[in-house]
Amino acid sequence: MHAQLVSLPSVSSPPKCHFRIENHQYAFCGGGYIKLLPDGLDQSKFGGDDEYHIMFGPDLCGYDVSHVHLIFNHKGKNLLKTEKIALEYADKNEFTHMYTAVIHPDGTYEVFFDLESKAKGKLVEDWDFPKPTIDDPEDKKPEDWVDETLIDDPEDKKPEGYDDIPSQIPDPDATKPEDWDDEDDGEWEAPLIDNPEFKARWSTSSFFNPRPPSLSARFHPWRQWHHHYL
Repeated sequence: MHAQLVSLPSVSSPPKCHFRIENHQYAFCGGGYIKLLPDGLDQSKFGGDDEYHIMFGPDLCGYDVSHVHLIFNHKGKNLLKTEKIALEYADKNEFTHMYTAVIHPDGTYEVFFDLESKAKGKLVEDWDFPKPTIDDPEDKKPEDWVDETLIDDPEDKKPEGYDDIPSQIPDPDATKPEDWDDEDDGEWEAPLIDNPEFKARWSTSSFFNPRPPSLSARFHPWRQWHHHYL
């Protein structure tokens, strides 16, 4: 079923797409979509492979597949959402349900199932749209750039024998119990306690890199306007 969309005057509220669908064979594979088609399409020859601007609706198949499609066509390429808009198992039945997609002028969106929000966010983050800005390919990291903001102190050396200090030692205050029998109980050994001389794993102390701020810290190329964004 298709019909021509009459141009509407500009309104302050964001564009919304509402439609209701009833799936009598919800346990089997089926889908119900509404498509916003480009102007000038010959509706007498309309088919499933014809280009569209937006395709929206549920995709149901057996007990595993249950989600809502919201697909945008950008310069001839169909963009699917990076993460599917999942429906709950209880959402899939033979009853009539309403699906709603709202696209805001600020580039955000929200999808509803029976007026319950199922997904929302930013279009450029959840679909593979070109990003507004990209790294400048001509902005290269200088050869003398220093990435590290902290550097090891070259004067801080590990003391000799540092690794030979055990983390635990026998308790010097422990005594062998009077009723201890070496033949029955084995050779007595004092319980271990934390060694107060142990200083954990050696790590060299660090200090801030004295290089000028313009040549230190992580390098980030300049961002430039993406000419394929629109």
